[in-house]
Amino acid sequence: MKKNIFIGGLTILVACSTTLWYNAKQWNKKTEAALAIEKTKADSLAAMNRKLADNEKILSAKIDSDTKRINEQDVLIVQANTQLATKERDLRKIKRANDQNTKKFIEWEASKKQWEAKNQELTAANEKMIQQNNHLLAQVSSLTETNRQLNDRLIVANRLAKDNISVEAFAKNGKPHAKARKIKKINMAFTTYAELKSPTFKIYDQAGVPLPDSYGSFQFKLDQENSGNPAAMKLEMTYLLSKHIKKGLYRIDIANENKHVGSLFVRFR
Repeated sequence: MKKNIFIGGLTILVACSTTLWYNAKQWNKKTEAALAIEKTKADSLAAMNRKLADNEKILSAKIDSDTKRINEQDVLIVQANTQLATKERDLRKIKRANDQNTKKFIEWEASKKQWEAKNQELTAANEKMIQQNNHLLAQVSSLTETNRQLNDRLIVANRLAKDNISVEAFAKNGKPHAKARKIKKINMAFTTYAELKSPTFKIYDQAGVPLPDSYGSFQFKLDQENSGNPAAMKLEMTYLLSKHIKKGLYRIDIANENKHVGSLFVRFR
């Protein structure tokens, strides 16, 4: 009985021990697996820590490099700011100088415009004076020429006034006549002391209009006069009419080398 109980107890004890051993073995397997996982995690974490340390060194070196570069850039920025401030001062000086030059230029422009306006006034006044002077010169020249012509006429007139001038009109039959429609020839003769190199003649009607060349032609003869004066010349002129003329007072102009010498008047009825 006791033996059976012992065996039974031993059996139970063996069974319990086996169960505990089996359970312990299973738990050890789980524990080893868990430890392996944790070890793997620990190794991975260690690798990550090493990589992180390496990255930290790299980042630190980069930070140091960037810090150094930033410091260098700060120095460059300070230098640039200093140069910029200097440039700004120079620019302000230049601007002040430009403002002064601009003011002077504006004043000079205003002065220039005033000078140009004054110059235009003086130029206009000078041109007006030149025109007036030219007009006066033209008047003086005209008066001088007129005076010279009058003097020439006066000299010739004085010389001609001393001589007897005869004017005769003749009819077609050669007899003297005073009726205009019957006159065919006009003779004129006078003594002159003027030197007549190339005398010309022109006859004008009662209205002062010159008779056309188709009305007649002039003929003249110039001879030395036997008066004892070698300067005395006798001029004989004949006007031959080819057309009838109207009654009235006619003027015969005498010129020498296109210069007026004198005039003769004859009236026909």
